[in-house]
Amino acid sequence: MTSENLSEGSFRLLVRGGEALDARIGLIRQAGRLIKLQYYIWHEDYSGRLIAQELIRAADNRVRVQILLDDFNTSNELTLFRTLNSHPYINIHLFNPIPKAWRRSVYRWLHLVWEIRRLNRRMHNKALIVDDQWAIVGGRNLGDEYFDLDPGFNFSDLDLLCVGPLVAQLSESFDQYWHHPYAKPIKRWYRARRKRHFQRRLARLRREVFDYRINIGLDPLAAEMLSAPAEVVCDRPDNFNNRALVPPPKEVARRLQRLLAGVSASLSVLSAYLILSAGEIDQLSRLKVSGITVKLLTNSLASTDVLASHAGYRNSRRALLQKGIDVRELAATAKPPKTGLHGKALVIDHRLLFLGSYNLDERSALLNSELVLVVYHAGLARQVEESIRTMFETSWRPELRGVRAIAWRRAGDSVVRLEEPDTGFLSRLLSLLLSYSSLSRFF
Repeated sequence: MTSENLSEGSFRLLVRGGEALDARIGLIRQAGRLIKLQYYIWHEDYSGRLIAQELIRAADNRVRVQILLDDFNTSNELTLFRTLNSHPYINIHLFNPIPKAWRRSVYRWLHLVWEIRRLNRRMHNKALIVDDQWAIVGGRNLGDEYFDLDPGFNFSDLDLLCVGPLVAQLSESFDQYWHHPYAKPIKRWYRARRKRHFQRRLARLRREVFDYRINIGLDPLAAEMLSAPAEVVCDRPDNFNNRALVPPPKEVARRLQRLLAGVSASLSVLSAYLILSAGEIDQLSRLKVSGITVKLLTNSLASTDVLASHAGYRNSRRALLQKGIDVRELAATAKPPKTGLHGKALVIDHRLLFLGSYNLDERSALLNSELVLVVYHAGLARQVEESIRTMFETSWRPELRGVRAIAWRRAGDSVVRLEEPDTGFLSRLLSLLLSYSSLSRFF
């Protein structure tokens, strides 16, 4: 850590989905000049449309709104984004887009294969920045499952509400992506003569009635903020110019490796997707051998939302268990809504918090762009550590049985599971088959 990398800020951890949505709406409503949003996914569901309406109202008050979205997940919601872009004070760019001629149905996937070296790199950054003074950074995208509003499946996730000088750095990071050649104005994706059509849709969205009520306002959240020095660590958009099939680790990955080299007492990890290289597993093993407590929490096969990512994790899991590292897998809930992990955070030595969009997997390290905050505050670090500890106690603990077999048990439970808990034969078979492919490292 060097002093020139640090900025002062105040932070409030957003754990529950409801308070994370309340904070976003609160920030948008208090905006006076400029709103910047940078996201990987934005669904056109209840919360997605609610946030869109709040942005329209801000824009009606002449607040400029800049929205930067990774293009890979925009195909189903493109109408919503073109509608928003028809407002004179709202401007949307798509990052690393698929050309217009290839966007429909099967052609989209054919083009993805054809241009895999470029399109396999995605902008995974997640930030809301208001007036260059306030920000929310973390793991959540925009959609019902990220705010505990989906009746079938919701994510457990983490964000940080931020205020202070470091927000200017977050804003500068956004600008680097906004002005990069890979960021294309969305107006390229529809003809000018359809502008009136989208303006009519904009008027309907402006009038749409939502029954959502804020439970906790921005003032109570701000009153609980903790001041601390922090670093903004963001991958540079120029990394997208590297056309190597497997490029070297980027800025966030390299910063994390330096932080891990300095661990002296404990390491707690929350990562929705956990796919480690042999070198990373050896590094964790050395920490364990030196007497440092190492705890890793990730999704089980039953709780994951990406089966292919679990296939990549399978190959890391056995190596981690052989090294004696404590790994836990989130247990699936018995009744809906089902819960899965989506949070990405590390706590080092009970005092340093690393939180943002970065998963401990090779896609985050090598392919996607990521954004994290490194906050030096024991209180915030312990809040996240406590959240991890609570989930740890109720999660499945995989254990080696013999040379290759794995069994699962939970604390206080005498029953031992000999297959991936709470899963069917088909999902177990698919995970196994995918794990044989070397490409499973990058799902």
